[in-house]
Amino acid sequence: MTTITTDPVEQLSAVISRLSNLSTYPGLSDTQLRQILDQMHNLSGDLIKLATQQLQATDAQYNDYMTSVAAVTKALDTAETEIQNIVNTVAGVAAVTAAINGLIQQGVQLVAIAAKYAAA
Repeated sequence: MTTITTDPVEQLSAVISRLSNLSTYPGLSDTQLRQILDQMHNLSGDLIKLATQQLQATDAQYNDYMTSVAAVTKALDTAETEIQNIVNTVAGVAAVTAAINGLIQQGVQLVAIAAKYAAA
């Protein structure tokens, strides 16, 4: 997972970077990819606001940003785990499909052999 830093600008930058990494997962639907890209765009704007806010002072709005960054980081941890589970499931389905195809090929070969002996 991600190392937590105390600098909120670095934290939000890390969140955006993680979203970028998540967007490269194979098997994402167009809707999921669009959501990730939209979130990256929105968070990039928030990053600029946060950096500005951080330079001005620590007030309630700054603390709200910090709370939001923590929530987004937790949500990304969950999303990353869920996407990896989907990737693992798809890989498992592919393995089962390959095994079934192998069994079908063996069955076809057995039928051909049985037909050969029946004709003889």
